[in-house]
Amino acid sequence: MRIPHLPSWVWQALAAIGGFGFIFQQILKPMAAHYMRALLERYDQPVWEIIKQPKYKPHYLTAGKQVYMNVEIPHQLEDIAVIAGRSSYSILKSLKRLEARGKVKELHGGWQRKET
Repeated sequence: MRIPHLPSWVWQALAAIGGFGFIFQQILKPMAAHYMRALLERYDQPVWEIIKQPKYKPHYLTAGKQVYMNVEIPHQLEDIAVIAGRSSYSILKSLKRLEARGKVKELHGGWQRKET
């Protein structure tokens, strides 16, 4: 049903806006979310490579030879930042995203991979 006092170009403009909203919600928004998720996974990959390597507690013998104990300790944020060559804030954001994906956990002021 058409209201007679509105010109036809107004109806066409409203139809175009409504059509764009539908296309945005159904096609463009999910596609952008998928590509953003893939980009962030690629950006977080160097941090994951560092975290998935276990870090063991060093144990020093009297002879001065360094031997590692079988006790795994968490990675410190500053150490990961130095190894990855990124800022601590950037590393922290990557670790939070990895934690949301269930790959790492925060443990005693450090970060460690989750046991699966």
